[in-house]
Amino acid sequence: MGKGGGKKSAAARAAANRLLADNRLARHQYEILETLETGIELLGTEVKSVRAGQANLRDGFCLIRRGELHLHNVHISPHTHASRYFNHEPLRVRRLLAHRREIDKLRGHLEQKGLTLIPLNLRLQGSWIKVTIGLGKGRKLHDKRAAAKDKQVKKETRDATPATEYSSLLAQRTALGRPPLSCLLASVQGAPATPPQAPAPPSPDRQSD
Repeated sequence: MGKGGGKKSAAARAAANRLLADNRLARHQYEILETLETGIELLGTEVKSVRAGQANLRDGFCLIRRGELHLHNVHISPHTHASRYFNHEPLRVRRLLAHRREIDKLRGHLEQKGLTLIPLNLRLQGSWIKVTIGLGKGRKLHDKRAAAKDKQVKKETRDATPATEYSSLLAQRTALGRPPLSCLLASVQGAPATPPQAPAPPSPDRQSD
């Protein structure tokens, strides 16, 4: 009984703490210098749509107006089970909930040229929906290429096959004058590594009496 209750509790915690929307493009277009988690003011139909995964952060950005932090251009689809009259406007401006000192700190950063605030993800934490915003610096074209190249190198490193590792090891051993391929291959396969034997000298011809 206790084990079953534990499994249900773990499943409930996982359901109450999950990613609802992710802005993957933002980390490609911007170098994220700092992040901040905030609350967000949502209408009832918006909450239902966000919980159903119907939010798109790709074109979103944040502005500070009259001491408040606002989220712009984030599309939250209308709720399918609500009438048009009671539904929300998909691209309406939404207020983010942050402390005054946090907003003032962000305003100071935004005064620097080339910095902007973008939404990175929407998360469900318990019964609350949280937004993580990032202070980003736009990447130049060569920065984007370098980031893409680093990502590809890491992927190739993770996907390296045993054959690639074996070839690298063999090259190192050859450079150090270690045993040849046959001995190394036998060792890798688990067979006893026996060094190659020199050919036996030819037996002397018998002389007739």
